[in-house]
Amino acid sequence: MSARQDIEKGKIQIVEMGEIPLHFKQKQKLANSYGFDLYLLDCNVTTDLVNGTKYYNKTMVDHLESQYGIGWWTKFQARIDSIDHVNNQFERE
Repeated sequence: MSARQDIEKGKIQIVEMGEIPLHFKQKQKLANSYGFDLYLLDCNVTTDLVNGTKYYNKTMVDHLESQYGIGWWTKFQARIDSIDHVNNQFERE
């Protein structure tokens, strides 16, 4: 998979590896509001796959930051973290 080719096709996505993250639907909805998807790979990973995914995601993040501004990814990550935080507080009540 090539990030540049996917960008040219309008297929913007960030790849996550492992199990489905907590509150995935809410996180996907947030990602979709910025015009991209969160794409899950299964748990069977290799070093090459991990390294390739890091490069792929960096290219995608650079593309998204060119649209939304430098530092956007950090702010987006904080919003993702807040989804977990808010839901964890709610679940404790």
